[in-house]
Amino acid sequence: MKLFYVLEGKVALQYNGEDHVLEAGDSAYLDGGTPHGWENLGPKQAKALWVILG
Repeated sequence: MKLFYVLEGKVALQYNGEDHVLEAGDSAYLDGGTPHGWENLGPKQAKALWVILG
């Protein structure tokens, strides 16, 4: 399992073929075995934290 937390900016979290828009303070808990990634949205560079759980 993974925890994704947006520290700054706005991102599109791609998870299992779907995009989810997240902004600073938002988080998502996901299965690391499911296809995933993220893309910066907006003019400023976003910062995010991945935490691998167990």
